Amino acid sequence: MEAWCYGTNGAHTMATLGTVIFKGGVVCLTYGGRGEPPPTTVIREAELVRTMRHMFEHPRFPGERSNPLHLIRAANALIALGQKKAIAALGEYFRVADDQIDSDWLFWLVRIAFTSKASWGEFPVPRIGALMPIAPVKLANWPTFPVAMADNVPFCLLRGYAGTGSPERFDAYLRRHEKEWVIRKTPIVPPDDPYPACRKLVASPIWPSACECGRPGVSCNSQGFALTQILILVRDAYLPEGNNWVMEDEEGSNYDKYHRGFLALRCHWDSAKQRYVRR
Repeated sequence: MEAWCYGTNGAHTMATLGTVIFKGGVVCLTYGGRGEPPPTTVIREAELVRTMRHMFEHPRFPGERSNPLHLIRAANALIALGQKKAIAALGEYFRVADDQIDSDWLFWLVRIAFTSKASWGEFPVPRIGALMPIAPVKLANWPTFPVAMADNVPFCLLRGYAGTGSPERFDAYLRRHEKEWVIRKTPIVPPDDPYPACRKLVASPIWPSACECGRPGVSCNSQGFALTQILILVRDAYLPEGNNWVMEDEEGSNYDKYHRGFLALRCHWDSAKQRYVRR
């Protein structure tokens, strides 16, 4: 198996022009070979490429693109563009990306970069399978399901899903609902100390729904799951000794210890670098 990536600017960077995959010297798969990029009257190529590169992050583990740090960076790249350019960039990213089998994070990204004009500010749940936790019957109770914002920290509380057949494609979802969305006016800026957001989320009215996985008496979320996302968010500045940030502390019992360690380093959010740094 061999892949030729076009439009990259270094190792593990996005192929902004597309990808051709060969097997035994024969083309077996292509990305970006169908459809057309947005016209330059909507967004210039240089601006489009720069935005897609900001949106892209080579994942260390499957599903990592839904982590809060990546979602904040990607959302802010779109917010900086404005409405029309952001929609164009989203469509082009999906068209040429080689991660379309792991593109679900784009459904959650729009819940952070945009607000909804719907009655309760809700975003329709994409038809990608049976989600866990279960989507609320009334989206008014959780309009951005499965994403929850606490103190400007986006938590993606999706633990998995199951389904058969072909899941809904993001580009179809985008075309159907883009007119319902309004790009945020200001970038997402998490607090210098994001740890309290974890407990604020757990104390929020949506938390019982976030813990519901369809099996009576069984919880599919815990404070530990939310705490893990905080560890990922601040990992550039603080990583607890002996913790690789992907191992969940199921009950969140290390919250106070991790919080003290983070505060001791006087870390804060750097809007220019789009990450947490030490003072």
